[in-house]
Amino acid sequence: MANPPTWSNVKIRLTLDGADASTTITDVSDAAHGFTPVGDAQLDTARKKYGSAALLLDGTGDAIRAGSITDLVMAGDFTIEQWVYFVNATPADYETVFAAVDGIGFDYIAVTRDTSGILALSIDASMPISSGSAVSSGAWHHIAVERSGTTVKLYLNGTSLGSHTSSATYDISDLYIGAYDYDATTYTLEGSIDDFRWVIGEAVYGADFTPPAAALPSAAPMAAVTGLVDVVGPLGAPLAFGSLAI
Repeated sequence: MANPPTWSNVKIRLTLDGADASTTITDVSDAAHGFTPVGDAQLDTARKKYGSAALLLDGTGDAIRAGSITDLVMAGDFTIEQWVYFVNATPADYETVFAAVDGIGFDYIAVTRDTSGILALSIDASMPISSGSAVSSGAWHHIAVERSGTTVKLYLNGTSLGSHTSSATYDISDLYIGAYDYDATTYTLEGSIDDFRWVIGEAVYGADFTPPAAALPSAAPMAAVTGLVDVVGPLGAPLAFGSLAI
């Protein structure tokens, strides 16, 4: 499996970097989706995983939203990943990492954490995968959902928590990060989210993996020079030329 994925398959890439208390959320993928902060959602430089900041959510009506999406059609492989910091060991209500609405069937693909701290995947109108035990607060966790073929997996810190079989096509029309529903008041997360990536067309990991030790790429890879050829310069000195490979 490709890692990093082909850049054109990266449909959302949020570094969540910026000035402290900024409400500007930039998608650096080529799709450049617009994200709108809801409530007091903002960037925070005090608690982040990588880069200069992370998304800070206070657990009361906070989220960021991308609505009226037209290009997130997941008919095959996909990968959705982020780093998450939970504040509460036992939250008062469910907490949402992200929730994506399928505009055709009005179903959700979502990752939530319940009042016991157990992480779960909601997909195909069910919750087929969960962590089985509490996911700790006060630390950063890498959380990923991916489908390879018809196998959907939920990963916590690089370890699969189980699998679910699905060949459904998900036509995402609305995405919330940090809350579950349209008004961002249900199952809101108290904590932080950093380094979010959504890939369509590739299962980036495919099996258990070591979580990224640095921020994910935020741009297409630079071209590499291959096939150097010596060419004689005007004063007889050789000059090296090469072809570019991407």
